[in-house]
Amino acid sequence: MQKIAIIGAGAGGMIAAITAARAGAHVQLFEQNDAPGKKLRIAGNGKCNISNAKLDAKHYHCEDKKFINYLINEFNFPRFEKFCFGLGLPLLQRDGGKAYPASLEGKAVVSAFVRKLGDLGVTLRTGCKITAIDKDRTFTLHGEKQSFEGFDKVLLAAGSQAAPGLGGSAGGYALAQSFGHECRPTFPALVQYELQSGPFAIAAGVKTEAGLTLLVEGRKHYETRNDLLFTKYGLSGLAVLDSSYLGAKALQQGKKVSLGLDLFPEHSVEELENLLLKLYKANKHYDALALLNALLHSKVAKALLRHCGIEGTLDRKKIKKLCFSAKNWEFAVADTHGFAHAEISGGGIDVTEVEKTTMESKKQKGLYLCGEMLDVAGKRGGYNLHFAWAGGFIAGRAMGT
Repeated sequence: MQKIAIIGAGAGGMIAAITAARAGAHVQLFEQNDAPGKKLRIAGNGKCNISNAKLDAKHYHCEDKKFINYLINEFNFPRFEKFCFGLGLPLLQRDGGKAYPASLEGKAVVSAFVRKLGDLGVTLRTGCKITAIDKDRTFTLHGEKQSFEGFDKVLLAAGSQAAPGLGGSAGGYALAQSFGHECRPTFPALVQYELQSGPFAIAAGVKTEAGLTLLVEGRKHYETRNDLLFTKYGLSGLAVLDSSYLGAKALQQGKKVSLGLDLFPEHSVEELENLLLKLYKANKHYDALALLNALLHSKVAKALLRHCGIEGTLDRKKIKKLCFSAKNWEFAVADTHGFAHAEISGGGIDVTEVEKTTMESKKQKGLYLCGEMLDVAGKRGGYNLHFAWAGGFIAGRAMGT
């Protein structure tokens, strides 16, 4: 019987433990937090967008698309859905393929997995942080208070630095590096932006739909249209999160990053000028803020007027300047809002150092890696969780044989 250690009781670690135990292995699952699945419990504001029915490699940032393709085809959504149903966890789909537990409760996901771990006799060790691993004939795991010996195989599913308040750390990378793995520089992703300067703080708390363009060294890298949230420190919202992997990576590389906002994506500059000009002609005695407030939230209107340096009443020249700025409002990005607010991490262990059909390390026989530790980042919508599920399943299958 294989004796297996899994470090990290998140999505990848739990599904690997179940899969290996079902194959007959003796499994011990180590978790540094006081309970498993802390990120899962709060994912999607507690509703847990657990996967996506429309999996495709194009939704992932990874230099090796064959690696992604293998994982999401080998453990596709129908297979994952069947796996979950076997745990007493039916799924439902919303919003173009996003999958959730039918109860819309992240706690239900964790409970279903933990229940199955118990049924299969998996030893779950919570509050147990592994700080080092040795390999002689077998693996020995060293914790802060005691060591654990005699493991034939070890899976590193320790996550990333994202969300340190939930236990995120770089500890798993250090364990992988001790066996010769390369860790590419990490950076926060699916995260908000902190801006260098500007009147954006005036509009803090306002959410609006807008077009967003990511500029790196002055060149367009990404465009989207979605919700945008003004904050005291900068910008948040779905549009920002969608662009943040590319923006954060550029910042990490020391490149100049800026954001272009289009507050009226449904209108051209000319259409907007004509609309505001009509309002002006009908209400010439109104000041600029009163007229612009007819089209924009008052806080956003006030911030835009300050950006343009416009006070008092409008005229044709001011309207032209105002409309151009509303369609091309550019901010310099100072930084991301950090790992503390990031959903995932970019960077990590190079996937070329992992055998995709088993998730076994090419550096150390018997060592396996999966999930967020690897240099793979998915878009919003359940893609990152599915990558963790798929890698954990494939690793668990290989380890259990």
